[in-house]
Amino acid sequence: MEELMKERHMRLFREYDMRGFYPEDINSEVACRVAKALTTYLKCRNVAISRDSRRSGKEIADGLIRGFTELGVNVIDLGMNGTDFLYFSVGYYGYDAGVQITASHMPKDFNGMKIVGKNAHPIAMNFGLEKVKKIYDNGKFRKVSEKKGKVTQKDITNDFINSCLSFIDLKKIKPFKVVFDAGNGVGGLLINKIFKNVNCDIMPLNFDPDGHFPVHDPNPFLASNRKQIVETIKTGNADFGVAFDGDADRTIFIDENGNYINGEFIVGVLAAEMLKKKGKGDIIHESRAEWFIRNMAEKYGGNPVRVRCGHAYFKNEMNKRKALFGGEKSGHIFYNFDNFMVDNALIPILQIMEMMSKYNKKFSEIFEETHSYHDSLEMNFDVTKAVGDTHDEKFSFVVNKVEEHFTQEKYGKYEINRLDTLSVDYHDWRFNLRPSANDPVLRLNIEAKTKELLENRIIEMTTYMEKYSEMLPL
Repeated sequence: MEELMKERHMRLFREYDMRGFYPEDINSEVACRVAKALTTYLKCRNVAISRDSRRSGKEIADGLIRGFTELGVNVIDLGMNGTDFLYFSVGYYGYDAGVQITASHMPKDFNGMKIVGKNAHPIAMNFGLEKVKKIYDNGKFRKVSEKKGKVTQKDITNDFINSCLSFIDLKKIKPFKVVFDAGNGVGGLLINKIFKNVNCDIMPLNFDPDGHFPVHDPNPFLASNRKQIVETIKTGNADFGVAFDGDADRTIFIDENGNYINGEFIVGVLAAEMLKKKGKGDIIHESRAEWFIRNMAEKYGGNPVRVRCGHAYFKNEMNKRKALFGGEKSGHIFYNFDNFMVDNALIPILQIMEMMSKYNKKFSEIFEETHSYHDSLEMNFDVTKAVGDTHDEKFSFVVNKVEEHFTQEKYGKYEINRLDTLSVDYHDWRFNLRPSANDPVLRLNIEAKTKELLENRIIEMTTYMEKYSEMLPL
């Protein structure tokens, strides 16, 4: 597993962003070169930067600033803040680009960069990052400017908070007790500020930004990292809980009983509520778990549109369609700010609080319609022992074996969709199998019409896949 991880993570330029080990793969010099490549590609004049709480973030920020300013680019330094904060700033103020220094949910030894261009359009592979990489590799940068760029520190907190609050009616929100786990990332920086406007009792966990992540890794998708928040919700009689990843661009919800709510259920419920208000609109979703989202969108007059997983694909489709809303199982939830589309971790919290107040329901009761849907948690498989010399070959080998085995006549008629690696749909169950863009694993998700069928298919598929791979703890 360790060798495969190193092999996969030595590639700095990823599908959606850049990530690697610090300082071997990413450091101040690498950041300086990235800044020059990005400036050359986008012809930037004004660029915003921000960073999460990782200890290497300041050094990488200094490298970016040096690269940008040497080529005459002005840098707006937002300091330590979340990725949604950075994306918003680029769209709202009309900057030419933005760079968030983060490795998201990954352990402390990693760092990386998420990049957007004008109007917060993602710079990812097939969306410009491949061109940035080419310039980075060949070193053919724009000439050094005689006039260096300026660096300005800027606090955009008020504009960001006011824009988030515009999606709800603040006066309708009743008092609630909510546990927030920032995981020592940046998620806690804005919570007290935004909720001073909301009649809410905040129970903070791990709010101090600390890139050592002393309590747990900034990955709330692992049950082991949710033990503290679950216990606090129960002992504190909280109405619900929210956990953030390292750069706080994803929202993970726990109900009042300590139960994790699958991300697709959050997306479906919020899509329905927005459609009730707007009457119609496109709802963008992905293939991992889609039945509930599609059904809720159609029930309330929306048009569900399937896209490939990843924020670049979501935002590209949302921009083309001027879509109302979008969301992933992973907790990325995308909003239309009229002139730009960005993921936001605070608006979903406010929306659910508004719904609880409006309908006079507990958090778990907001999700009553999900009870007839049966979705697995996302299961991850280490493919080290699979046939193949590279991780891509190993992934392909396992995916091909799964397709061959689970498209037999005994399962009935099926449809295959390869929009996102492999999705197979039967009349009473479906699954999606795809490699992670950031971790050296295959991810499996299953949906079924009944709980019993879901449990049977989970056992059957995981047992089969473990012939060629190893299932990792949830």
